[in-house]
Order: sequence, then structure tokens, then C-alpha cells
Amino acid sequence: MVAGYRGWIAYRSDLAQDASLLYAAVEDAVGSADRATVLEKGKELVSDFKSTPYAALAALALAKVKVDTGELEDAAGHLDWVINNADQEGIRHVARLRLARVYLATQKPDLALALVSGTDAGSFAADYDEVRGDIYAQQGKQAEARKAYELALDGSQLNPQRREFIEMKLHDLPAVQPATSAQ
Repeated sequence: MVAGYRGWIAYRSDLAQDASLLYAAVEDAVGSADRATVLEKGKELVSDFKSTPYAALAALALAKVKVDTGELEDAAGHLDWVINNADQEGIRHVARLRLARVYLATQKPDLALALVSGTDAGSFAADYDEVRGDIYAQQGKQAEARKAYELALDGSQLNPQRREFIEMKLHDLPAVQPATSAQ
């Protein structure tokens, strides 16, 4: 029994090491914009090492390549895989936010809104609020967009460039027209 346990531990260690090396190749390929290698090694990681954290990171890299080449439906599939398979909550948040943006780019704001609603955002609250603002703006719901952007700016730990970008989105919204009374 002890030998079986040790064998299992050794197998898991070898699996993790192999996945780590393969992911390093994916990272190098991303850094050098070698899309073919990202696709090849990323798909291998997702299919052969899906029980490791590296598979989710590879799926995020695959989604980025697909977004960069305009293959948004494929990108959505990779991001959905991460949401359903990643062990780390933070990685699932990143994938959920990116998928919502893909839905926005494909004119599916209702799917995007469903994806970012009812989720315990934790430290990603400002990100979720910003995406909700983008969704509402696309839907023409200016008051809701304004509120979401203001929430993203309130009490969050945004770096100055990010804060400026959200403020720009807020200022780009049409002015709210005061209600007129009937005479």
C-alpha cells in the first residue's frame, strides 16, 4: 500500500513537471508571438494535462490567440473551458470577464450580462463593474452604465491608467436628460 502511494505521488510529480515544462514553451511562444507553437503546445496541455493548473493557463493563452486572429467563437470555447475546469477561482474570474468581453464583441450583451451577474466578484469587483458598464453602454442603458462605471471607480485599488480609462468611458456616456413634467 505504501509503495502504491509513493508511486502515485511520483507520477503526480512527474505529471506536474512535464506540464510545467510544456507551459514554459507556451509562455515563450506567447512572448515571441509564435501563434503556431501556442496553439500546438496549448492544445497538448489542455488535452493531456487537464488536471494541472497549467491547462487553464494554456487555455487562456489559446483564447488570446483566437481573439487576436478574430476567431471569437473559438476563443469563447477556450474561455468556457477555463470557467468549467480551472481549480483556481482567480483564473475562473479572469476567464469569465474575458468571455463577457468576447460576447460583447459578438453583439451578445445579454449573454455577457448573465455571465457577470450573480457572481461573488471578491477582489475582481471593479472589473465586473466595468464590464457591466460596457454591457449597459452597448445596450443603450446610459444610467445603468454610469452607475456601473461609478461603482468601478469607488473604493477600488485601480492603477492611475486604469482609473483614467474608466473615467474616460464614464465621460463618454451621453449626458442624462432631466425628466420633463407634463403640462
